[in-house]
Amino acid sequence: MMMHLPCRIVLRALAFWFCLLSLMLPATSLLAQEARRNQMRMRKAEPNVLAPELYLEHLKLKLTLIDLPGASDPRSYWEGTYQLYFVSEAEHEKVIMEMVRSASTKGGASAFDLSLSTFPKKILLAEGNFKQSGLAALKDRTFILEQIPFRSKIPESERTKEGRLLLSCNVKIFDARLKQNIYRTRMWDMQAPLMEAADQPERDVARTTVYSNFYVTKTGDVYESQWTREGDSTSW
Repeated sequence: MMMHLPCRIVLRALAFWFCLLSLMLPATSLLAQEARRNQMRMRKAEPNVLAPELYLEHLKLKLTLIDLPGASDPRSYWEGTYQLYFVSEAEHEKVIMEMVRSASTKGGASAFDLSLSTFPKKILLAEGNFKQSGLAALKDRTFILEQIPFRSKIPESERTKEGRLLLSCNVKIFDARLKQNIYRTRMWDMQAPLMEAADQPERDVARTTVYSNFYVTKTGDVYESQWTREGDSTSW
C-alpha cells in the first residue's frame, strides 16, 4: 500500500534538509557552528490563514559575500544574476503534492529537484544582475536592492502566512589569491511574510528582507545560507 504524506510534513522535511545542508560549516569555529545549530527550528505550520498585515509594501534583497581569501586583492570580484518570485500557498502545496505522488508511483523515495520551472504559476517581484570588485570591506561585498514592490503585487486572497518566496541566484566569484573561479547556482524556497528576527533568531517578524549569503574558505570551499544577517561580522 502506498502512502501519500501530507504536504506540510513534506515541506517540513524539505526545510530540515535545506537547513542541514547549510550547516556544513568551516571547521575553524566550533562555537559558531553550535550557535547556528541552535538557530535551527521548525516553525509550526498555519495553513490557509490570511495575514495581510504581514505583507509589507516593499522588500529588500541583500546578497552578501561574507568573506573570501582574496578579499584584499583588488583583482578579486564577484558577480551574478538574481530572480525573486512569489508563489501562493495553494500553488506551492499543489506542486509539492504532485511531486510526492510522482515519487509514490516510482516506488516511494525520490529526490526533489526544485527549480523556478517547477512552479509555473509565480509572480515576479525582482530580477537583475550585479558585479562588485574592490572587496576589501564587507560593505563592498554586499549587494542591496531596496524598495521591491511586494504587497501591491500579491492578490488579497493569496496573502496567507504560508505563502512562499523563491530566490534564484547564479553567482561567479573570482578569488585572486586562490587564482580560482567559483560558480554557484542556488534557489531558496522560504516563507514569504515571515523571517527570523535579527536580534532574536527564535522569534518571527514580518519579512523586510530576503537574504542570500556566501562564504569562501581558505581551501576554496563555498558555504551558503539564507539566514538573517546584519552587522559587520565576517565569520560564518
